[in-house]
Amino acid sequence: MAQNSLIFDVGMYDGTDTAYYLAKGFQVIAVEANTKLVESAHERFTSFIQTGRLTIENVAISDHEGTVELYLSGQDLGSSSIEYDRVVNRRPNGSIKVRCVRFENILDRFGTPFYLKCDIEGADRHTILALSEKHLPEYVSFEMGEDAIELLDHLAAIGYRSFKIINQVNFRELSRIDYLPDRIRGRLRRMLHMPEAEYVTYHGVQFRREHGAGPMAEATDGQWKSYLSVRTQWQQFCNDYAADNRGGWYDLHARFK
Repeated sequence: MAQNSLIFDVGMYDGTDTAYYLAKGFQVIAVEANTKLVESAHERFTSFIQTGRLTIENVAISDHEGTVELYLSGQDLGSSSIEYDRVVNRRPNGSIKVRCVRFENILDRFGTPFYLKCDIEGADRHTILALSEKHLPEYVSFEMGEDAIELLDHLAAIGYRSFKIINQVNFRELSRIDYLPDRIRGRLRRMLHMPEAEYVTYHGVQFRREHGAGPMAEATDGQWKSYLSVRTQWQQFCNDYAADNRGGWYDLHARFK
């Protein structure tokens, strides 16, 4: 059974999402492979760590226990990955060996969270495929890659029934990425020679563009869709747009209802 006060932030990065979850009153288990990012988070979230509201696991998620190579990006520490192909075009800056665990290890230690957010640069499958009838968070999200359909199929097979695809640049649901009010605001900004807004606001909370998973659970944009509907939607979108012409990247959100 999911613990309604618990969130897993798998791929903590700079702590943007962790800060959002903590501000909403949740207890957070944050997972981050990059030691430098973990050190920064320990400084930023000292009080939450001391009170037990936040636990940071400095590990990579993999399909085995032991160590793994973390390839570092000179472009952005958050783009580092255990998948070299994810880093090769992002100014590779060497690699370090880090401890890795199977995600089942995290679930068994801390229990089933209310919400599982995953964004670990191409290795999300090691988290999503670890979910089973033993551990079913109420809500799940992960970054969609070439294996998105496989992971969607897995979630549907273990009982998830409602889904959304969210653009991670403007946090709009896929069918609303050209939302008219957004286009009007963008046109006005260009007319006034104003830069693109750095933040967007949902339900009174500001989210930095291209810098976190954005709104969670029922705060996400748009309507929930059925498994078959969202599967078809994503396949059609991929057929219509090449990977480098999709207006950013996308997260799949799933709800166990």
